[in-house]
Amino acid sequence: MCCLQFCLHGVIVSQQKVPYSGTMRKPYFKRGHQCWYVKDSGTGREIRLDPDEDKAYELWRELIDSEAKLTSRASYRRLAEECLKDTYEDSKNYHKKASRIAAFAKFIGAKQALKINRKDVVKWLNEDKPGQKRKDGSRSKIKWSTRTKFDALREIKTVYKWAIKKGIVPTCPFEDLTVPKGAPRSSTLTPEQHQIVLDGADVYFRRYLQACASGVRPIQVREVTALNVSPDFQTWVFQTHKTAHKTGKPLIVYLPPCLQTMTRILVAKYPKGPLFRNTQGNPWKKDTVVRKFRRLREKLGLPNEIVNYSYRHTFATDALLSGASIHDVAKLLGHTSTDMVDRVYGHLDQHKHYLVQVAAKATAKR
Repeated sequence: MCCLQFCLHGVIVSQQKVPYSGTMRKPYFKRGHQCWYVKDSGTGREIRLDPDEDKAYELWRELIDSEAKLTSRASYRRLAEECLKDTYEDSKNYHKKASRIAAFAKFIGAKQALKINRKDVVKWLNEDKPGQKRKDGSRSKIKWSTRTKFDALREIKTVYKWAIKKGIVPTCPFEDLTVPKGAPRSSTLTPEQHQIVLDGADVYFRRYLQACASGVRPIQVREVTALNVSPDFQTWVFQTHKTAHKTGKPLIVYLPPCLQTMTRILVAKYPKGPLFRNTQGNPWKKDTVVRKFRRLREKLGLPNEIVNYSYRHTFATDALLSGASIHDVAKLLGHTSTDMVDRVYGHLDQHKHYLVQVAAKATAKR
C-alpha cells in the first residue's frame, strides 16, 4: 500500500504513513462517517483508517510497528520519549529537560520529526506560556526571555542530536535556527542593598540569602544536607555537582565563620534532608525563591537587575577588590578555569576608585 488516506482534525491528507505520536488505543467504528478511526492518546486527535474493518486493523498494526522500530518517519513526540528515557532519566536535570521538550511535543502534535520546520519552532518559542496559577484556577500568561528561548531551543535540538547519533534520522530540519543567548545578569549588590534585603526578609529566607552571600551556587544552598557538611563544619562537600563531569572531583565550598555557625545550628535541627527550609519546614525550590525575591525586590524598590544570583557575582567582585588572586577566586566559586572570573572583572567598572589605585600601583616605579 503506497499511499493512505486519513483524516487529521477533519482534513483529508495524503501521506505515506499515518502520523502517530506514540500512544494509541484500538480502532473504533463511527457510524456517522461509516469508517474506522483510532485516537492518538498523546494528542487526543482522531486518525481516519478505513471503512473496511480488516484494512483498518491492518493500518493500525502498521502504525504501531513503524513507531516501535523508531524509523525516520517517527513523530517528534516518539523520539523525545526515547531520548529522555535513554539520556536523562537518571539525571537531576530530567524534570527541566523533560518539561520543555514535552511542551514542544504537545505543541507540534503528531507531526513527523523531519517535517517540523523553522516556522513551527519560532511560533512555539514566541507564543505565550502558562504562568502562575491564580486563585480562580486559571493561569497567567508569560513571555519567555531571550535566555529562556535560547535554552529551550538547545533542549529540543538534543532530541535530534540523539536520534542522529542512533542513526534514526539524518539531520535536524531546523539545525541552522539560532536564538541570541542574551546578556547574562551580572549585577552586584552594595552593602546597603544587601542589608535592606535582609531587613525585609523573614528569618528563614534571611538564612538562605546569607548563605548565598558566601559565593555558593544557589542550587547548593537548596540541596545541602548534613551529609555534605565536614566534621569541623568548615566546608560543604558535594560529590555530584555542575562541573563533576569535567573535573572528576568533589566540589568543596569553603564557609566563612558566620556560615559555619549557621551550618552547625541547622545540622542539629535537621539531621536529615536539606538544611535550608521555608516557613512551612519544606526545602526551598528554585521557582519559590525567584518569586519570593521578586516580590521582596518590588516591595523594597530595588532595581530589577538584582536577582538571587547577584550574590554570587557580588562575592566574586568583593574578593577581587580585596586583593584575592583570580585563581583563588575561581577555586572558591567552584570553577574549573578562570574564564568565568575574567568576566567578573566587568563588575569592576562600578568601582572607579579601585581601578585608579591599580593604575597608580602599576606606574609607581616608573
